[in-house]
Amino acid sequence: MAITQTITETFARNVCIQNQFKIAFKRIMGYSSNEYKKFLDAISLHKIDSITFWAYKKNSYGKKEKWIELILNVDWKEHNNYLIRGGKTVELKRKWNGVLPEIEVAIDDIESFIEENQLIPSLSVGFASDLSTDEYNGYMKSLGLVHGKVFPWKEDVVEIRSKENMVSLYKKSAREIPELTAELRVASKFV
Repeated sequence: MAITQTITETFARNVCIQNQFKIAFKRIMGYSSNEYKKFLDAISLHKIDSITFWAYKKNSYGKKEKWIELILNVDWKEHNNYLIRGGKTVELKRKWNGVLPEIEVAIDDIESFIEENQLIPSLSVGFASDLSTDEYNGYMKSLGLVHGKVFPWKEDVVEIRSKENMVSLYKKSAREIPELTAELRVASKFV
């Protein structure tokens, strides 16, 4: 009988969360460490609670249409509850290289979809609700973000406007870090 041994690595809970965002920034957006570091700093301070990585293509009228998005969301209240209960660290299998399997699947899917359809990646940031207006404006400026409008989902026929032009393909909490969820949504045209 063969004995299998699982080799694990210990990560601080907050660092593990940041690593998931770091991988998404690198693989989806192609960001360098200088570009994503400021986002990770805001995440570590619990100022950002979600980032939506999305991709678009311009339609025949030159308007941007969203084709796919991946929402990485952290419930900071739940995170703090884990810390209070003594869950400051997490054990991950070494073969995962610090990336949670539930997050990696979602990143793989959006990355492949972007490449196959030659889409342009972008992102939107969700800030913690307890930010003051001054803090919010400061983070917007320091992160190089601008206020933007919501782009419509891809449609086959421009005249048809429904409220739900997208479908959620995947929504999972990370098993090792349940306060972190990934949701992959795609334009309903592709389902």
